[in-house]
Amino acid sequence: MKKCYFSNRIYKHTIPHDLNQELFHSLRLYNRAMRTAYAWQTKHLRTGNKPYEGSLHVAIKKRFQLDDYYANSAVQQANALRTSQKELQALYVKQVDSVMKSIQKKLKNERSKLTALRNMKQSIVDRKPKLHKRMGYRVHQTPSGAVYALHRKNETNIWFSLYLFEHRHIDKEIKRLKARIGQLRHRLLRQEQKKEKLRREIPPALFGSRSFFRKQYTMCKDQKSHVAWRHAFCYKRNAKMTLSGRKDAKYGNFVFQYDAQSQTLHVRSITGQALILPYVYVPYGQDQVQESIATQLSCQNKKKDGKPIGWSIEDHGTYYIIKYMIEEPEHPPINYSKADGVIGVDLNYNHIAFSHVNGQGQLFSSSCLYFSLEGKRSGQITKILEAEAIRLVDIAVQRNKPIVLEVLDTTLSKSAGRYRNRKQNRRMSLFAYKKMQDSIHSRAAKMGVAVFAVNPAFTSQIGKMKYMKQMHISIHQAASYVIGRRGMNLKERVPKVLQTYTERKDGEHHWKQWSVLTKAFRVLRSHIFYHVSGQSYPLFNKEICNYGLTQAERDILQKYVPKIWLEEREA
Repeated sequence: MKKCYFSNRIYKHTIPHDLNQELFHSLRLYNRAMRTAYAWQTKHLRTGNKPYEGSLHVAIKKRFQLDDYYANSAVQQANALRTSQKELQALYVKQVDSVMKSIQKKLKNERSKLTALRNMKQSIVDRKPKLHKRMGYRVHQTPSGAVYALHRKNETNIWFSLYLFEHRHIDKEIKRLKARIGQLRHRLLRQEQKKEKLRREIPPALFGSRSFFRKQYTMCKDQKSHVAWRHAFCYKRNAKMTLSGRKDAKYGNFVFQYDAQSQTLHVRSITGQALILPYVYVPYGQDQVQESIATQLSCQNKKKDGKPIGWSIEDHGTYYIIKYMIEEPEHPPINYSKADGVIGVDLNYNHIAFSHVNGQGQLFSSSCLYFSLEGKRSGQITKILEAEAIRLVDIAVQRNKPIVLEVLDTTLSKSAGRYRNRKQNRRMSLFAYKKMQDSIHSRAAKMGVAVFAVNPAFTSQIGKMKYMKQMHISIHQAASYVIGRRGMNLKERVPKVLQTYTERKDGEHHWKQWSVLTKAFRVLRSHIFYHVSGQSYPLFNKEICNYGLTQAERDILQKYVPKIWLEEREA
């Protein structure tokens, strides 16, 4: 497990001017070497011709007159950046695929609407008007004649004659849908071109951040002229230097040597000068730093048992920050066993639902930890989620049980939200799943609590259909209960009340049944499942189906309900 410790602020006015100048020169020359190595690699990949002779390490060493250690660190950082660019490129291709899928789905819906409107238009021309009821069109008979209406969620539009309905609504809607379909086809074409570009081209890198680079085109109060922006941009590009460690070094690094007794850091600059930074200590983790350095010093066979120690210097304008990086062994958690049960956790955008599951897979208790991220900045969101993670892990410590989480990847789902409703998109943007997961893992590792991960398939659907009414809990608490049971390797059988809607085949995974049920009941609202009358009757018998179901829900259920229930309904 890799750990990074931050030092205190080392203000520039507290150290000699010559030392500041030497550090500034080292940072600038190192970053120039790193950018050159990256540029040469990019040119080699794009053209196939090497802009240097021999190896890249030797070329960088000769070009900038560096020693082996600085040249090797610069080349390693350039290689790491190239690797991260490849991973990002693959992620961008997946995001484009997700966006294209959402555009194709929207395009299909718009084309079906256009076909329905054209059929309505043709029926009016044939003097046999037939309205599309599933789109909300209705004909109401009044004493003064027929009235044509379009019922929407928040409004109803009315036309008092068939002529006005045809020319003031249908013709305009057909024209609007044609333009909309053209825009979607153009957007789909642009996404295809973007995908081809991502696959074909070698991505560049802009050192100093793209957002700061664009500030040269705007008049910012901090950059009143282009010359001032240029100085600030060059300063930002050369503000960090990271040197990897060597396990055969005495202090784990040939450039940085830290004396824990006097709290001084000895640095060998890029020109070979010896620099001393006084009063360098780690506010949070000083004991770990001293222990790791003492272990490295006392190690007899460093090539076999030694550990490399990486160091980094960051220039923040008026002060420096030193970072200490080492790989520490992971400590085995205390409560790793599932014999006494687990705590299943379901993460949501505004709360964390958790359930205590005993050793037999039964629900002991369930609750939620609520929080609000509306209007909060990134730092505030991090602190709120860390506080909730501490509360959750403390509960696990009191119960002496491990935690079970589901593995989710919200990157693609967030990128494909252009055509979802506004409320759903807002919730997805507030759903900081990665921060929640990292906070729980970090706190659990500190407190010695084991964290297990399970597949999230159908956890919410199983909880909604099977346990929500039975346990008298919410859908999210039921999902956390299913997650806990899945962490204990327990299967979820379909109850008798739902078996009339699905069929189990030999050799088929039991999730297939839940997949069929999810498709069958996809339009039903969650509160409908609270009105299941008993275990010996079908889920939607005649009495329950007449309770609170909309026409759209009835139409979908007609494709899946048993024939026996249909005959009972007709009778």
